[in-house]
Amino acid sequence: MVAAVIDRKKAGVDVRVQLNAARSGGDRANDETYEQFQRAGVAVQWSNPKFYVTHEKSIVVDEKAALVATFNLMEKYFTLTRDYGIITDNPTTSRRWRSIQRRLGASRLGLQRL
Repeated sequence: MVAAVIDRKKAGVDVRVQLNAARSGGDRANDETYEQFQRAGVAVQWSNPKFYVTHEKSIVVDEKAALVATFNLMEKYFTLTRDYGIITDNPTTSRRWRSIQRRLGASRLGLQRL
């Protein structure tokens, strides 16, 4: 997944990533991924430490389609767990979700700015 995000960045796609600094158990699992994204020039930031875990995933493509989900993009979340997601190809909904993403950015949630 990290390689795919970096490939999209290299292809000129506006890619932004927010990672949890720690897992729910407190161990740090994303430091290496954060550094990989930084080296590749991907806009990456830590999620707000005020929240235990930010367990939301969203992808907006060209403000024409959007996915908002609870699952991680790994096989077990499609075969072993119960998670949910919504996909819309309604451009109005997708633009609104992008607007929400922007409003929930660093200044609003106290996230580390790049």
